[in-house]
Amino acid sequence: MAELIAPLTSLSDELVEIKVQGLKPQQKITIQSCQTSERGQLFHAFAHYIANEKGFVDVSSDRSLGGSYVGVEQMGLFWAMETPSYAGKSYGNLIKQNPSTPDEVQLKLYDNFIQEENIRNFESIASIIIKRQYINETFDRIPINNGDICGTLFRPPGALKLPGVLYINGYIGGVSEFRAALLANHGFVVLTLGYFKCGNRPDELKYVDLDYIERAVTFLVRHKNVLDCGIGVFGFSLGGTMDLAISALSQNIKCAINLCGMTYACLGIDIHYGKRVWKSVEFDERKISINNGFQDHAKTHTIPSAVNNEKHMPDFFMSDASFLFIYGDDDGLMDCDENMSLAKQLYQTSGHNRCKFVKYTNTGHLIWPPFTPPIKYTYHGMGHFGIPTDFGGTMKDHSVAQEESWKEIIGFFRENLIR
Repeated sequence: MAELIAPLTSLSDELVEIKVQGLKPQQKITIQSCQTSERGQLFHAFAHYIANEKGFVDVSSDRSLGGSYVGVEQMGLFWAMETPSYAGKSYGNLIKQNPSTPDEVQLKLYDNFIQEENIRNFESIASIIIKRQYINETFDRIPINNGDICGTLFRPPGALKLPGVLYINGYIGGVSEFRAALLANHGFVVLTLGYFKCGNRPDELKYVDLDYIERAVTFLVRHKNVLDCGIGVFGFSLGGTMDLAISALSQNIKCAINLCGMTYACLGIDIHYGKRVWKSVEFDERKISINNGFQDHAKTHTIPSAVNNEKHMPDFFMSDASFLFIYGDDDGLMDCDENMSLAKQLYQTSGHNRCKFVKYTNTGHLIWPPFTPPIKYTYHGMGHFGIPTDFGGTMKDHSVAQEESWKEIIGFFRENLIR
């Protein structure tokens, strides 16, 4: 009797071994993965395999001969998930909003090679449900809304001390937890900070308030579970711009990661610290182009010269902190090459050599943790409403970048924060 074998519980960023036994020699099969998003949308992937002479298939080492991907792809049934073609085109995603509950992925086994348009008409011959967790059971999730800062803290119970990391998400509002939760599992106390549309924070982001971010840094540095060795900051997109800015002003920051963030005030949003103001570079929505029915935002900003950047950004390149810059070369929201070039020029003038630049090929703006299905097209809160934005990247290469960049991120924090 055919049987699917896989670990029933794992962390969302862990590799999973999926095997099938009890097949006939050389039997053709289809394996399908199915997951429903928190908004009720169905996503799936499927792949075709042929059993060996012992009636066995190992997804980790056997080639898929067709379906959502071709070749040996151990995690292809996860990163290749999309909305089924028969469900109509959708620009939804599987990004986790509530990491307290695991994702449930159903694996189904079918006899023979089955194509996507027909798969819902067949009965599976075996199935299992596996749970993908975001929070290690030894960590506590603590919402923070104390009138001073708003966010969520992931920390170990009791008095155990670990290095601290402040995470700042992009320009979407609320408190984003999934990346922070996953990072905490690797040995960090992580505070993910909301800066608008949460708690007592404003509903609209009129400017970046570095005094607020500095208070979050202080909160984390003084926390009983955080080692006294300085903290790391980690920002995605606009959050990456923010963490560069605060790194220039806080002596408590030992290292910083800018993931797909610009190296100057952007989006028409100035940066404030006390009475000091760094003005946003010119941001012109009229420069959003429409290509094949999708928005492209890459040329909407006027990038400053290295000499003029001091008007638009605190001098992060003068900080004693170590920096990691991660970009995708097909970013649909920013010109990554120009941003990298500007940052490198700034570091050259300062003589600072504690920085690393990583650029991934065929990779777009939305670089998530590993094995999350890439988001190439989705609706964006700027520009032409009703027209989806092309964030760039190709599914396979972007997925590789997500896996590799996560290793870079964890390795960088361990190298700089763990004694």
